[in-house]
Amino acid sequence: MPKLYDFGCKAWQKNQRRQQASRESTVVGCTPKGVQVGQPIARGGLFGSPQHKPFMKHFITRIALLVRWALGVILLLAGLGNLATGDIIPSLFIIALSFLVTPLSGKYLFNRLKWRIPAWAKVVLGFVLLVGFGLTTSPSLSIAAKSPTNESPTTVEVVYIAGKTVKLYHNDVDLGEKQTDKNRKALFENIELSEGDNNFRAEVIGEDKNLSRVIVYDTTPPDKPSVNLASEVHDKNLQVGGASEPNATIKIFFNGSEARTVKTDKNGEFSSKFVLSNPDNSFEFEAIDSAGNSSGLTDKISVTYVDTKKIANEEKKAKREADKAQKEQATADKKRAETEAKKAEEEQVKKQQQEDLTNLYNSAKNLYDLSDKGNELVAKSLIGYSSLKISRATLYSYVKDTEAAQDKIWGGLVDLGHSTPESLKEYEKEITGFEGGIVYLQVSVKLRKEAMGELAKYIDTGSLQNMRSYETKLREGTSYAVNGFLKLRAVGEKVGVELE
Repeated sequence: MPKLYDFGCKAWQKNQRRQQASRESTVVGCTPKGVQVGQPIARGGLFGSPQHKPFMKHFITRIALLVRWALGVILLLAGLGNLATGDIIPSLFIIALSFLVTPLSGKYLFNRLKWRIPAWAKVVLGFVLLVGFGLTTSPSLSIAAKSPTNESPTTVEVVYIAGKTVKLYHNDVDLGEKQTDKNRKALFENIELSEGDNNFRAEVIGEDKNLSRVIVYDTTPPDKPSVNLASEVHDKNLQVGGASEPNATIKIFFNGSEARTVKTDKNGEFSSKFVLSNPDNSFEFEAIDSAGNSSGLTDKISVTYVDTKKIANEEKKAKREADKAQKEQATADKKRAETEAKKAEEEQVKKQQQEDLTNLYNSAKNLYDLSDKGNELVAKSLIGYSSLKISRATLYSYVKDTEAAQDKIWGGLVDLGHSTPESLKEYEKEITGFEGGIVYLQVSVKLRKEAMGELAKYIDTGSLQNMRSYETKLREGTSYAVNGFLKLRAVGEKVGVELE
């Protein structure tokens, strides 16, 4: 177990590190007599014989710090606990005192500010906090109720220390006893008041403590405010004033809505400034005395605001707006004429597009109809050949003729694709582009021509492979034809014409 002088020695060493001992002192050792330090000899820099330094004051300082810390923590916890009960002011006094007691106030706060509170100042500040705490927590008896009032029955609160029994008298009539709650209040409810002064006296049972208070019961409404306003004004800044009961509340209603509330002075006069913006304005007034009694609304007072300057400005503005409207009308008429001319031009262009596309579509359809007829002839010839109604040579001749016809039809479609009308240039991609409708028809007819070539080989060789190739190319040609016509009809929908 460490010895007492070891604890004191450590406290002295800590104080030396905090520069509370001489910087020239050097610790030699700790003994029951005290702390041994060596003092350097002047100029020589050598240590002389050790000297004992009493460490009792360092030991006491150490113990005092621990006590201050403990007391500060206890006060802080007490303040926080009291704060939870709702007593804010006393709690703040306790918390401030805990902060002053602990070493935090000097070590961390004021040292960083390069300023230190003297000991006497701490004592004075602590005394002030204690007195403030005492004043805020000292028991005081009070009677809380609105006065004057126009409410009856009413509730009267007697405020004192929590858990005490209090008695209340109304005009010397005993209203009974009640105990104050945790909020230090005892409520006496449903007390019928008499007109005028009502004398209340509260007493604390078991203590020589009592308090009297007069509560005024007033149900007489004040007179309606007296106001003089001109029916017509030319200044938008209007000073509204009048008179009523002294210390009354005046509600001013402006254009049907409550605008503001003012108080009358000791002479019962009131005044308020309004800024008028509309020609027709109305004012109403209501007086409410300190007991809450209302005089009711006064008759509506109409005030007409004639702004001569505004009227002149409005006339100038009306003339400017008329001139502006005339110019805008002329501009609108010109724009409408331009729009109509443009629309007529667009309609003309649209009509031309419809005619050119219809002619183009019909030419392509006529050519493709010829291709269909050739295919039908070959198909019928195949049936006749199968039933031995026509000879092989006749069938071969039909096929070769159809092949030559398909080649001519293909050439006609190519020429048609090279002669796209100027009006349809914006749809050139959909008509004669790489995936345009005319190109799809060209591919379809070319596949039909190739199909005729495969059929001719089949007639020569009897190879089923040629027959299958013939059928495949016919199906592909038909698919391309369908898509080609669909693309041309899509262009027709854009230009507003239905193609069949």
